[in-house]
Amino acid sequence: MKLIVKERKVPLAIRKLRALVCRLPPNHPKIPLIMNDLKKREAGYKGNAPLIFH
Repeated sequence: MKLIVKERKVPLAIRKLRALVCRLPPNHPKIPLIMNDLKKREAGYKGNAPLIFH
């Protein structure tokens, strides 16, 4: 049996948050909230990576 191998893409929500952080000034009041959300999403994305190969 041959398996279909798909390349894993970074989720759209993570890409949007990364772009938003780059566009906002460093002293913007929402930066800590956005960074917190981004770190949580990236941790979940990276945490699921080993599960795909089992």
